[in-house]
Amino acid sequence: MQPRIGLSFPVSENTVVYLNYGTFTQRPDFTKIYDNYITQSLGDKSESFTVSRLGNPRLRPEKTTAYDLGFVKYITSLSSVLEVSAYYKDVKDLVQHVYYEDEKGNLYETFANREYADIKGFHTNFEKRHGDFTVIMRYNFQVASGKSATPFDADIKFIEKPDEGELPVELPDPKDEFLNYDRPHRLVSTLTYSTKRNSGPVVWGMRPLSNWRVNLRYTFQTGRPYTYDAEGSGLKLNKRTPEYHNMLLRIQKTFVKPGFRYTFFAKVYNLRNERDYSYTLFNNA
Repeated sequence: MQPRIGLSFPVSENTVVYLNYGTFTQRPDFTKIYDNYITQSLGDKSESFTVSRLGNPRLRPEKTTAYDLGFVKYITSLSSVLEVSAYYKDVKDLVQHVYYEDEKGNLYETFANREYADIKGFHTNFEKRHGDFTVIMRYNFQVASGKSATPFDADIKFIEKPDEGELPVELPDPKDEFLNYDRPHRLVSTLTYSTKRNSGPVVWGMRPLSNWRVNLRYTFQTGRPYTYDAEGSGLKLNKRTPEYHNMLLRIQKTFVKPGFRYTFFAKVYNLRNERDYSYTLFNNA
């Protein structure tokens, strides 16, 4: 059962307040449920089996409970719309990598629903239209914390019949930390200039300045956390990768003829020739 509720109501002629609540689930990856790694060894008189990993068919779906509260206001003096909202996501039953050690010291791997994440932040959206120009600015602030961003970053070890003075379970650091996909600041701004169908003068029976659309989009994000611990002092996720900047330009022209409507456009990616950090290499390092 995944109940979802959305409420909105006007508080003035130009202001609407809304509230959203919802629960969402996601099944675990089937490889973590069904994949088993068992090695068979043949001896002179018998055979033996070595278990290195067992899937866990009892894994529960990962569950997210989300809350969102905000308002939308039309600002008459600026002919613009402002939206502000705050949100919180409580993520539970995330899959985590677990070790089990039996009383003979044999060790094998499996997975369990023990991880969680805490995501909170706020979002603003500002839109203004003036003649042929449209300006849209979106800013998001978010903090994502927990024990592990992947199943393999905070292993737990269970010990069967531990030695005297030894705990039956070894847990990761009890302190929450920023998850490696955490990006506190994200800004997207868009400037659009568009002309109408009958804009501009008539030249040789055509209107060359009509039906143009020029869009310039700029995106900024703070870097993701990573660990730099040259002295081996136990630091974790204490640095951030370079900030992300990207500018995209799109220019299009639409032609309208009786029975036809076609558009030509050109895109320029990375207009400022910014260098972007490769997270594929980072994750495989």
